[in-house]
Amino acid sequence: MLTYLQREGIPIALATSSVESRARMILDSNGILSLFDHLVFAKDVKRSKPYPDIFLKACSDLNVLPENCLVLEDSEAGIEAASRARIPVICIPDLKIPAQSFLNKTEQVFQDLDAVRDYLESKKEVF
Repeated sequence: MLTYLQREGIPIALATSSVESRARMILDSNGILSLFDHLVFAKDVKRSKPYPDIFLKACSDLNVLPENCLVLEDSEAGIEAASRARIPVICIPDLKIPAQSFLNKTEQVFQDLDAVRDYLESKKEVF
């Protein structure tokens, strides 16, 4: 997914509530840290998810309007934050499938990133 987005020239931001050192270590150990154009951590905003602050900061830092972004999320708090930021969101459930009330706030729900890539390919003219 990351290499696809890079190849398409789509800026990639990570907006995570995780502690910066832990997130950087995980990204680096998986060899993908350098694929992100920008990183935003909980420490960078006053309020964390489900508030929209972290996503809005990522948009602002990338100089991209929220409506021109897309959030990929697995958590209820993240879906709520994206929804409050008025950013379209796709859910890729992980350990816990979000409640239907949160899934109703998403554009789509996919089981894997390959499906997200296919979705983006079908929407190329939109992005």
